[in-house]
Amino acid sequence: GDVEPDDDAFVAWQMVLLSVGWRNLGEHERALHWALAARSLLSAVAGPDHPMWAQVDEHLGRALHPDEQSEGCEEALSSFDDALREYQGQGDGEGASLVRLEIAKCLQQLSRYAAGLEQARQAADYWSEHVPTFMLNQQAAHLYEHLLTLVDLEASTESSREGAKQALERLRASRKAKGQRRSGPR
Repeated sequence: GDVEPDDDAFVAWQMVLLSVGWRNLGEHERALHWALAARSLLSAVAGPDHPMWAQVDEHLGRALHPDEQSEGCEEALSSFDDALREYQGQGDGEGASLVRLEIAKCLQQLSRYAAGLEQARQAADYWSEHVPTFMLNQQAAHLYEHLLTLVDLEASTESSREGAKQALERLRASRKAKGQRRSGPR
Protein backbone atom coordinates (compact mmCIF):
# COMPACT_ATOMS: atom_id res chain seq x y z
CA GLY A 1 0.00 0.00 0.00
CA ASP A 2 0.86 3.66 0.16
CA VAL A 3 3.54 4.80 2.54
CA GLU A 4 2.31 7.22 5.18
CA PRO A 5 4.45 9.89 6.87
CA ASP A 6 4.20 8.11 10.23
CA ASP A 7 6.08 5.08 8.84
CA ASP A 8 9.33 6.81 9.88
CA ALA A 9 12.69 7.17 8.20
CA PHE A 10 13.28 3.42 7.98
CA VAL A 11 10.86 3.18 5.07
CA ALA A 12 12.66 6.07 3.35
CA TRP A 13 15.90 4.07 3.61
CA GLN A 14 14.17 1.07 2.03
CA MET A 15 13.12 3.36 -0.82
CA VAL A 16 16.74 4.44 -1.26
CA LEU A 17 17.71 0.77 -1.51
CA LEU A 18 15.02 0.25 -4.16
CA SER A 19 16.48 3.18 -6.08
CA VAL A 20 19.95 1.65 -5.88
CA GLY A 21 18.64 -1.70 -7.08
CA TRP A 22 16.81 -0.23 -10.05
CA ARG A 23 19.82 1.94 -10.93
CA ASN A 24 22.07 -1.13 -10.89
CA LEU A 25 19.65 -2.84 -13.29
CA GLY A 26 19.79 0.12 -15.67
CA GLU A 27 16.21 1.16 -14.89
CA HIS A 28 16.97 4.84 -14.42
CA GLU A 29 13.39 6.14 -14.40
CA ARG A 30 12.42 3.69 -11.67
CA ALA A 31 15.57 4.54 -9.73
CA LEU A 32 14.70 8.23 -9.89
CA HIS A 33 11.10 7.51 -8.84
CA TRP A 34 12.23 5.73 -5.66
CA ALA A 35 14.93 8.28 -4.85
CA LEU A 36 12.37 11.09 -5.11
CA ALA A 37 9.88 9.08 -3.03
CA ALA A 38 12.54 8.58 -0.35
CA ARG A 39 13.27 12.31 -0.30
CA SER A 40 9.58 13.16 -0.08
CA LEU A 41 8.96 10.71 2.76
CA LEU A 42 12.03 11.81 4.71
CA SER A 43 10.88 15.42 4.37
CA ALA A 44 7.58 14.41 5.95
CA VAL A 45 9.01 12.41 8.87
CA ALA A 46 12.40 13.91 9.73
CA GLY A 47 13.88 17.30 10.40
CA PRO A 48 16.70 18.89 8.41
CA ASP A 49 19.36 17.52 10.77
CA HIS A 50 18.40 13.86 10.38
CA PRO A 51 21.54 11.81 9.53
CA MET A 52 19.84 10.02 6.65
CA TRP A 53 19.65 13.20 4.54
CA ALA A 54 23.23 12.69 3.34
CA GLN A 55 22.46 9.25 1.91
CA VAL A 56 19.11 10.27 0.46
CA ASP A 57 20.67 13.28 -1.30
CA GLU A 58 23.65 11.23 -2.49
CA HIS A 59 21.44 8.58 -4.04
CA LEU A 60 19.08 11.13 -5.53
CA GLY A 61 22.12 12.65 -7.24
CA ARG A 62 23.16 9.24 -8.50
CA ALA A 63 19.62 8.61 -9.83
CA LEU A 64 19.58 12.00 -11.55
CA HIS A 65 22.95 11.35 -13.17
CA PRO A 66 23.56 7.69 -14.06
CA ASP A 67 27.25 7.10 -14.82
CA GLU A 68 26.87 6.32 -18.48
CA GLN A 69 24.56 9.25 -19.27
CA SER A 70 25.55 12.85 -19.76
CA GLU A 71 22.22 14.48 -18.91
CA GLY A 72 21.29 15.38 -15.36
CA CYS A 73 24.69 16.72 -14.26
CA GLU A 74 23.54 20.18 -13.23
CA GLU A 75 20.57 18.88 -11.25
CA ALA A 76 22.63 16.08 -9.71
CA LEU A 77 25.32 18.53 -8.59
CA SER A 78 22.80 20.24 -6.33
CA SER A 79 21.97 16.93 -4.61
CA PHE A 80 25.65 15.94 -4.42
CA ASP A 81 26.56 19.33 -2.91
CA ASP A 82 23.84 18.88 -0.27
CA ALA A 83 25.08 15.35 0.48
CA LEU A 84 28.68 16.57 0.75
CA ARG A 85 27.71 19.25 3.28
CA GLU A 86 25.63 16.74 5.24
CA TYR A 87 28.40 14.10 5.32
CA GLN A 88 30.90 16.75 6.40
CA GLY A 89 28.49 17.95 9.10
CA GLN A 90 28.28 14.37 10.40
CA GLY A 91 32.06 13.98 10.33
CA ASP A 92 31.74 11.19 7.73
CA GLY A 93 34.87 11.67 5.65
CA GLU A 94 34.42 8.48 3.67
CA GLY A 95 30.87 9.38 2.63
CA ALA A 96 32.10 12.87 1.70
CA SER A 97 34.93 11.36 -0.36
CA LEU A 98 32.57 9.09 -2.29
CA VAL A 99 30.34 12.06 -3.08
CA ARG A 100 33.37 14.13 -4.09
CA LEU A 101 34.12 11.51 -6.73
CA GLU A 102 30.55 11.80 -8.08
CA ILE A 103 30.91 15.60 -8.12
CA ALA A 104 34.21 15.25 -9.98
CA LYS A 105 32.56 13.08 -12.67
CA CYS A 106 29.77 15.63 -13.16
CA LEU A 107 32.18 18.53 -13.32
CA GLN A 108 34.30 16.69 -15.87
CA GLN A 109 31.25 16.12 -18.08
CA LEU A 110 30.49 19.83 -17.81
CA SER A 111 34.09 20.59 -18.94
CA ARG A 112 34.87 22.13 -15.55
CA TYR A 113 38.10 20.14 -15.32
CA ALA A 114 39.99 22.13 -12.70
CA ALA A 115 37.06 22.02 -10.24
CA GLY A 116 36.56 18.30 -10.93
CA LEU A 117 40.24 17.65 -10.43
CA GLU A 118 40.14 19.43 -7.07
CA GLN A 119 37.22 17.27 -5.89
CA ALA A 120 39.00 14.07 -6.99
CA ARG A 121 42.24 15.24 -5.34
CA GLN A 122 40.43 15.84 -2.04
CA ALA A 123 38.92 12.34 -2.21
CA ALA A 124 42.37 10.86 -2.88
CA ASP A 125 43.88 12.85 -0.01
CA TYR A 126 41.25 11.55 2.39
CA TRP A 127 41.79 7.94 1.35
CA SER A 128 45.56 8.22 1.54
CA GLU A 129 45.29 9.28 5.20
CA HIS A 130 42.57 6.94 6.54
CA VAL A 131 42.13 3.23 7.00
CA PRO A 132 39.80 2.16 4.19
CA THR A 133 36.57 0.29 4.63
CA PHE A 134 35.16 -1.99 1.96
CA MET A 135 33.84 1.08 0.11
CA LEU A 136 37.36 2.27 -0.68
CA ASN A 137 38.34 -1.11 -2.05
CA GLN A 138 35.40 -0.92 -4.46
CA GLN A 139 36.14 2.68 -5.45
CA ALA A 140 39.95 2.80 -5.51
CA ALA A 141 40.47 1.59 -9.09
CA HIS A 142 37.81 4.00 -10.34
CA LEU A 143 39.42 6.85 -8.40
CA TYR A 144 42.83 6.12 -9.94
CA GLU A 145 41.32 6.07 -13.43
CA HIS A 146 39.37 9.26 -12.83
CA LEU A 147 42.36 11.15 -11.42
CA LEU A 148 44.52 10.10 -14.35
CA THR A 149 41.87 11.20 -16.84
CA LEU A 150 41.55 14.59 -15.19
CA VAL A 151 45.32 15.00 -14.89
CA ASP A 152 45.72 14.47 -18.63
CA LEU A 153 43.08 16.98 -19.72
CA GLU A 154 44.63 20.02 -21.32
CA ALA A 155 42.08 22.38 -19.76
CA SER A 156 43.61 21.78 -16.31
CA THR A 157 46.25 24.23 -15.13
CA GLU A 158 49.78 22.99 -14.57
CA SER A 159 49.53 23.57 -10.82
CA SER A 160 46.25 21.64 -10.52
CA ARG A 161 47.70 18.79 -12.57
CA GLU A 162 50.76 18.69 -10.33
CA GLY A 163 48.60 18.70 -7.20
CA ALA A 164 46.53 15.80 -8.55
CA LYS A 165 49.65 13.83 -9.48
CA GLN A 166 50.96 14.31 -5.94
CA ALA A 167 47.61 13.24 -4.45
CA LEU A 168 47.60 10.15 -6.66
CA GLU A 169 51.14 9.25 -5.58
CA ARG A 170 50.23 9.68 -1.88
CA LEU A 171 47.21 7.44 -2.39
CA ARG A 172 49.30 4.79 -4.18
CA ALA A 173 52.01 4.90 -1.50
CA SER A 174 49.43 4.65 1.26
CA ARG A 175 47.68 1.68 -0.39
CA LYS A 176 51.02 -0.05 -0.95
CA ALA A 177 52.12 0.49 2.68
CA LYS A 178 48.79 -0.77 4.00
CA GLY A 179 49.03 -3.83 1.74
CA GLN A 180 52.55 -4.60 2.99
CA ARG A 181 51.44 -4.33 6.62
CA ARG A 182 48.65 -6.85 5.95
CA SER A 183 50.93 -9.31 4.21
CA GLY A 184 53.61 -9.21 6.94
CA PRO A 185 53.91 -11.64 9.86
CA ARG A 186 50.82 -12.04 11.98
